[in-house]
Amino acid sequence: MAGQGAGPAQRVGQPVPAGHLPDEAGGVGAGQVPRPHQWHPWGMRLAKWVGGAVWAGSWYLMYLEITRWHHVKPSLAFNSDFEPINGMRPRPGLPLISLYVACAVSPLVVIAALVRQFSGGRPNAGS
Repeated sequence: MAGQGAGPAQRVGQPVPAGHLPDEAGGVGAGQVPRPHQWHPWGMRLAKWVGGAVWAGSWYLMYLEITRWHHVKPSLAFNSDFEPINGMRPRPGLPLISLYVACAVSPLVVIAALVRQFSGGRPNAGS
């Protein structure tokens, strides 16, 4: 083994060039560009999954708000047509306002993560 060149055991402790993975780990060789799934940061992957779950859940809850609970009109406006009780007009509370925000923001997060993934650009290593 001593005269067979740089094997995996001899590369321990040596720096790996930026953007390259060792060949034994199924990575890319010298001079090859890594595929997007090899450098895709875990934060963007997590944002896609969480954003997708919030997107689906918030739109389902909005569907229930419109069709079953009638707190929201089909035009997505708050339904304040109920009779005032004790002289107080109904107003949307924090859960309904949060639902409106989730319905608007979660698709943007998912689309931004997908655009970032498929844009072909590589993340900045230095900054």
